[in-house]
Amino acid sequence: MFSRARIRLTLLYTAVFLACFWAFSIGLYAWTERSFEVEVGEKMMQRPALKGAGADLGEIVVDINETALDELKSGLIALNLLLLLIIPALSWLLTGKALEPVRKAHEMQRQFVSDAAHELRTPLTILQGEMEMALNMERTPEDYRAVLTSGRQEILRLSDLAERLLFLARHDDSNDRLVFECIDLTDLVSAVLAAHRAPFAAKNLALAFHPPEESVAVEGDQQMLSRLFANLVDNAVKYTAGAGHIAVTIAADEARAMVEIADTGIGIAPDLHEKIFARFTRADASRSETKGYGLGLAICRAIAERHGGAIAVASSLGLGSTFTVTLPRAQSR
Repeated sequence: MFSRARIRLTLLYTAVFLACFWAFSIGLYAWTERSFEVEVGEKMMQRPALKGAGADLGEIVVDINETALDELKSGLIALNLLLLLIIPALSWLLTGKALEPVRKAHEMQRQFVSDAAHELRTPLTILQGEMEMALNMERTPEDYRAVLTSGRQEILRLSDLAERLLFLARHDDSNDRLVFECIDLTDLVSAVLAAHRAPFAAKNLALAFHPPEESVAVEGDQQMLSRLFANLVDNAVKYTAGAGHIAVTIAADEARAMVEIADTGIGIAPDLHEKIFARFTRADASRSETKGYGLGLAICRAIAERHGGAIAVASSLGLGSTFTVTLPRAQSR
C-alpha cells in the first residue's frame, strides 16, 4: 500500500516540478527574446542620421543577441534535461520522508489492534470453554456457581482491558482535556500508599516512604496522577516477592518534582528498559506469568507526558527496579 502511494506521489511531484521548471524556462526565453528585440529597435532609433552605420550596428546587435539567445536556449535545455534526472530522485526521497511518519503510525495501529484482539481472545475463550462444559451435562449447583464465579472474573478482566484501551485512545486524541489543579505530591502519594495497605500486608512487604521536608506542588489532573502512581505501586507489589522491600521517595529542585518508586523485585533486563513502556509489552516470561495486559506502564508514560513530564526506569535482573517520574513543579503565585 505505501509503496504504491509513494510511486504515485513521486510521479505527481515530478510532473508538478518539471511543469513549473519548463514553464519558467519558456517564459524566461520568451522574455529575453522580447527584450533583445526592444533593445535593437531603440539602438536603431538613436542613430537616424547614420543610416548605413545604423544598419551595420543593428546587424551586429542582432547577431550578438541571436548568439546569446542560442546559448540561453542550450543552457535551459541542458538544465531541464539534468532536472529530468534529479527531480524524480529527489521526489522519491521526499515522498519517502513524508510517508514515513504515516507508515509508522499505521504499523503501530495495526500492531495495537492485533495485540488488543489477542488479549480479548483469551478471556473470551475461557468463558466459552467453561460455559460449554457446564452445558454438556447436568452439574451440581456448586459447579454452576464455580463457572459463574470464574466467568465473572473474566468479565471483570475484559472490562478492565476495555477501560485501559479507552484511556489510551483518549490519550491519542489531543482534544481530550485534563482538569489541572495545584496538587501536593506528598498528600497524593500518601493517599495512594494508604490504598495499598492490604496488598502490602498480604505479601508482608516493608514500605519506606520518604516525603520532602517542604511541600512540593505540581499542576495536574488529580485522578490521572493518582492512577499513574497507583500503577507503579501495583507493579512494585506484583513483582516483589514476599518479605521484600519497597521505598517511595519524593524530591524536588527549583523546576521539577521527582517521585521515585524502588523495589527489590525480579528486575528487568537493561535491553528491555525502553520496550516495557510500549503497549501490550511485558518484560519477560517471569513477568508474563502474572495476570496483566502490558498496558500499565504505557498508561503511566501517557499520563506523565500529558503533564509535561517523563518516566524512566533503572533496573537489573534479580536486583529490583526503580521507576522515576519527573513532573514540572507548580509555579508560585
